[in-house]
Amino acid sequence: MTRLNFAQAPEQIQRAFTEESYKSFSRLCVDTVKGTQVKYSAAEANKEILHQIRSTMGLLDEPTIYDVKKALKRSVNREAMFAVIEEVVEDTLISGWQINPYFNALVEYKTLALGDSNSFYVPSNMDLIVSEVAASNNDIVRQRIKAGTTYTVKVNSYSAKFYMEAERFLMGAEDWADLVMRINKAFTDLVYTLIHDGLMSTASSLPAGQWNLTIQLAEANRAKLVKILNDVSIATGTQAAIYGTAVALSGLQNMVSYNIMAASEKEDIYATGRIGHFGQYSVVEIPQAFVRNDTAQYLYDESKLLILPGNKKIVKMYDEGSTEITDVNDRATHIDGTYDEKVTRKMGVGIVMAPKFGVVNITA
Repeated sequence: MTRLNFAQAPEQIQRAFTEESYKSFSRLCVDTVKGTQVKYSAAEANKEILHQIRSTMGLLDEPTIYDVKKALKRSVNREAMFAVIEEVVEDTLISGWQINPYFNALVEYKTLALGDSNSFYVPSNMDLIVSEVAASNNDIVRQRIKAGTTYTVKVNSYSAKFYMEAERFLMGAEDWADLVMRINKAFTDLVYTLIHDGLMSTASSLPAGQWNLTIQLAEANRAKLVKILNDVSIATGTQAAIYGTAVALSGLQNMVSYNIMAASEKEDIYATGRIGHFGQYSVVEIPQAFVRNDTAQYLYDESKLLILPGNKKIVKMYDEGSTEITDVNDRATHIDGTYDEKVTRKMGVGIVMAPKFGVVNITA
């Protein structure tokens, strides 16, 4: 991660810290969100971060609600607090994506922060389709591209609004780690939705038959699933893998006789509720989430499995980074004294897919 240039840090931060002490504080903020802090317990770390931010904003350790409201009216105070949040989000968001098995298996990730260019090479050994998700998050832009060339991913600005009572945080009623993780979850859900929408849009163009299978996940249909896995492996020149949500993948155990399962497969079912491999084929879980503010709807289809090339990163993501937070602090808009925060990043997701991949539609 590229740390905040201390010389360009907000006025309040430069007054409260030296360059070295701010680096240590920033590291503590990141480690607390990740749960990797060593010097403090989680509770102690959150308490120390709250103390430092209060001090930066000119507040005592046990401020009154009047003191907090007064401090938040000063734009320099909000700027200082947001600078810390932005930096920590930048670190924990990217590192969180990169350790997720689903993201790691599918995504070739490039970021401007590391000096990467928005240029992705497309191999010449297969006819390829590119699907990009437009800024509306619903429109899919499709194109065929020449093999053996490079292309760029269209980058859009995406904003995630989260509701935060700044007063509650500064009064000690809201933890630092919870606050940052809420922001991270909003963007992680967004990225996974972009990937999922692109994959499902490409999948919808598959004709019924060889690459589009509708079956019940039962032992009697095992050979049909093996066939589509084998066909995708042959067509793409790489071992296929099975992708799906935890619920969709849980049905795979019905296709394997429990009596002949390996001990490791039984352990996988005990630990995760699903098998970790289907014969020689890898199984990768797509993290499920609810549609925002609606726990009756899921983001990802629970009735489909995707059969994709197992070692090809077919999702291309370019991230310009630079998380920015802006606030609405008009007391006429928010009479209760709360704040709306809008977090914005510029990024793009493209799906580079060989026409030969599989979709399994699960029936009851």
